[in-house]
Amino acid sequence: MELPKAMESEQAVLGAMIAYPSVASEVVDLLKSEDFYYTNHIKIYREIVNLYSDGLVIDTITLAQSLNNKGLIEEVGGASYLSDLSLGATFSENIKYHCNIIKDKWTKRNIINISRELMKKAYDTKSVARNIISEGAEELYKICSDNGKMYTMAECLDSALVEIEKRYNGKGESLGKTTGFVSFDKAIGGLQKGNLFIIAGRPSMGKTALVLNIACKAAKKSRVAIFSFEMSKQELTDRLLSDEGSVKLGKIKSGKLSSDEFEQISNGAACLSERYAIVYDGRALNTSEIRAKCMKAKLQDGLDIVVIDYLQLINGDSKSSGNRVYEISKISRELKSMARELEINIIALSQLSRATEGREDKRPVLSDLRDSGAIEQDADIIALLYRDEYYNRDSNEKGICEILIGKNRNGKTGMFKLNWIPEIQRFVDI
Repeated sequence: MELPKAMESEQAVLGAMIAYPSVASEVVDLLKSEDFYYTNHIKIYREIVNLYSDGLVIDTITLAQSLNNKGLIEEVGGASYLSDLSLGATFSENIKYHCNIIKDKWTKRNIINISRELMKKAYDTKSVARNIISEGAEELYKICSDNGKMYTMAECLDSALVEIEKRYNGKGESLGKTTGFVSFDKAIGGLQKGNLFIIAGRPSMGKTALVLNIACKAAKKSRVAIFSFEMSKQELTDRLLSDEGSVKLGKIKSGKLSSDEFEQISNGAACLSERYAIVYDGRALNTSEIRAKCMKAKLQDGLDIVVIDYLQLINGDSKSSGNRVYEISKISRELKSMARELEINIIALSQLSRATEGREDKRPVLSDLRDSGAIEQDADIIALLYRDEYYNRDSNEKGICEILIGKNRNGKTGMFKLNWIPEIQRFVDI
C-alpha cells in the first residue's frame, strides 16, 4: 500500500511560488521542506526558501541557476521541469488549500511511521506496554500540535485592543475564570488560560481542600478536569460533599449522620451534579498521558481548568535514570507547555521541603519548593499556604490561612488571608 502523498498539490504550491513570488511568505509560514513527499520537490522548495530568505528574485532562471550551482538541477528534473511548474501555476486563494493538503498527507505519513515503530516495540518481549503507550502518545502529540505563527505588529495590536476594550467595558473576559474567592481573584486576576498556577504547602496546610474549593466554584461557569493521584474518587467526592452540604467530613466518612445531614448531602450532590467537572481515578500518569486525556476532553466538551493533585506524584521520564530533580524539572516545563498549547489554566499542587521546619519563622518561601527550582521558573503564579495555629497552639490566628503569593508573573506578590473551616473542608473570604 502506497504512502499518502499529493503530487498535484505539491506542484501547485511550488509553481505558484515560482510564478508569483509574493505568495512565498504565506507558504513559508505554513510548510517545512519535510512536509513534501517527493525528493525533487523537497530540494526545489528548500532552494526557493533560500532565495526568499536572502531577499533574491524568485523565478525559473534564478532558481535553475541556484540549483545548478549546487549540482542539483538534474536531480530535480532539470530546468524544463521548473518551467513546467511555473507555466502550470495559477495565482489564487487556493494556495492555502493546497498547503493544507500537503500538511495533511505529511501528518498521515507520520502516523503510519509512528504506528510501525510502536508495532515493532510491541513485538519486543522486553518492552513495557505502558512505556510504549506513553512514547506513542508523545510522538502523536508532536505531529498534531501547532508549531506557532509569526504575527505582524498590526495583528498583535488588533487582538490586544479587543482584549483591552473588553476590560474597559467591564466584561471581564480577559481577567480569566474566577477562583470563587474575591481576595484570590483580586490578587492574581483570575485563572487565565495558558497559565501554570502552583499551590504549595507543607502537609496539613489545606492544599487539597483549597484546590477542590476553587475547582468546585469554577465548575459553575467553567469546564474542569481533576487529576487526583493521592485520593480515590470516593475520597475526593466525600470532601466535595462535605463542603457543599456543610456536613462534617468525619461524619460523612463514618456514616453517622442525622436525617437532616443526609438531606443536606443529597441537596449538595444535586447542586454539584449541575456543574461540569470530570475526575480521573486511576494510577499515576506521566505528562504525555495527562495531555492526551486533556486533549480528548477539550475536543469532546471543551476544557478550561485542569487540577493536578499533586505535581510530585506525576510519573517521570523512564529515561531519567531515577534523577528526580531532572524529572520534576521536565514535568513542570511540560505542564506549562500544555497550558499554553491547549489554552487552559493548570493548577498543580506541590509539596514543600522540610526546610521550613528548621526555621523559627515557619512561613514558606519559594526556595522551599521540593525537588526543583524549575517549578519556580516555569510557574506563572505560586501561592504558598501557611497556618500559624498548626505550629503554635496559642496562636491568635486560629482558623486563618495565610495565602502568600510568592510569584505573580503579570502582577504583584503579597499576602491575603482566608478563613479555614477544617470540619467541612472549606475556605472562606474574610
